[in-house]
Amino acid sequence: MSHRPPSPSSATGPRLSALADEVMSSAAFREDERLLVGCSGGPDSTALVVLLDEARRSRGLELAIGHVHHGLRGEDADAEREHVAALAADLGLPFHEQRVDVVIEKQRRRRGWQDAAREARHRALDELREDAGADVIALAHTLDDQAETLLLRLLRGTGTAGLGAMRTRRGRIARPLLGVSRDRLLDYLLEGGVSWHSDGSNWSSGSRRGLVRELLERSTELFDEGLAHQLARTAGLLAEDDALLESLVDERWTQTAGTASDAPGAAGLALASRLPVDVVTWPRPLARRAVRRFLTSAPGFEDPPAAEAVQRVLDAAGSASVGPVELEGRRVRREGRWLTLGPAPPMPPPPTAQALPIPGECVFAGGRLVVRQATEPEAREGVQDPDHRRVAVDRDRMPRVLEVRPWSPGDRYQPAGHRFSRKVSRFLQDRKVPAIRRRGWPIVQVPGEHESLVWVPGWAPSPSRVVQEGTREVLILEWFPSPSPES
Repeated sequence: MSHRPPSPSSATGPRLSALADEVMSSAAFREDERLLVGCSGGPDSTALVVLLDEARRSRGLELAIGHVHHGLRGEDADAEREHVAALAADLGLPFHEQRVDVVIEKQRRRRGWQDAAREARHRALDELREDAGADVIALAHTLDDQAETLLLRLLRGTGTAGLGAMRTRRGRIARPLLGVSRDRLLDYLLEGGVSWHSDGSNWSSGSRRGLVRELLERSTELFDEGLAHQLARTAGLLAEDDALLESLVDERWTQTAGTASDAPGAAGLALASRLPVDVVTWPRPLARRAVRRFLTSAPGFEDPPAAEAVQRVLDAAGSASVGPVELEGRRVRREGRWLTLGPAPPMPPPPTAQALPIPGECVFAGGRLVVRQATEPEAREGVQDPDHRRVAVDRDRMPRVLEVRPWSPGDRYQPAGHRFSRKVSRFLQDRKVPAIRRRGWPIVQVPGEHESLVWVPGWAPSPSRVVQEGTREVLILEWFPSPSPES
């Protein structure tokens, strides 16, 4: 959806100049810095372009516009590109653009759509920055984005590093609008008669960020200043605490590097691809922080990892028996006194569906699934297997043949003994099943009926298939998984 009042050249005046000064001050831009402004064409990034252009005119700032086309929304994405190109031409600014393939990025990184798009966009913007000869990339995240980020990280579990949310300056990235609300930017755009292009998907409540955004919008009824302001202020305070703790990690790392001949060097942990296993002996707040910094040292993984991921790495550091840890495209291995970080191995293709006769067996994902008649003790006493790799079912409640297929993201399952169904992905996450195994985890179902799950190995069978009083014939379903993948 496009909003088209007059051109941005009319967006001048004392209020705009005052906000432009505020933006320049918040990001601590030097007047000799060359900036590439990432612009999607939406109101926030359009406002940032106009504000920095005002600073360019008054301070001689060097400015260029960068646009990344994600290729996901057809004509809407094309319209956004044309809008940004027109904005650059109207202001007389250099325009740099790049197309990215988010589908390939998602497959390569094994991330969700939003994460894959963000990582591809940031990498493309950095390449555009080099093309433009710029020093810094300016992004248009606002006070509202800051509040949303804090809430999302709080809900998934993180420490003060994550709760400090986004920083105004970090490396070559600047976010000068973190102290400015989205409503304030819209007021300035409307007052100056500046056009923008809206992406309706940003306001969809179908995503986690969309739901959080809706919550913050409704909070204005309960908070005089708005919950977003309160959360953004909290993020700022936590960021200050985070900076102090980061300096303590630096000191600890310098001590470690100074006493180990095979240490990566004293250049700083932020660039190290190795971490000493004795990190587990550090004070826990510093150890967790060191692991987070270690995990984000790889290009494309700048976001703070979840608390569960940090703990898995600490577990690997504390025990030589823990195998490689795979975390969304990254693999952490223990090599002597060090943990090393590298890309995870390529995912094998998902196995194809197989028929499972009753009785009979089939090979699936390197393992075997077997259906057989229960022995007399099994039929009389039941199956005692806490891992649920062997379960008993009622023959009369089963179809004539079963089908085995790999799980898919939409699968839900209710094992016997559970009151509600849950996503199979959540069951696998709770069991900490490695990603390389998760891909081929078997689902036993009625052939062709994806909602009629009979059994997910590792959990009890479906309540509609269990042995009950009066069962005449008992069948045993057994799963013999493949050996552990090579580490």
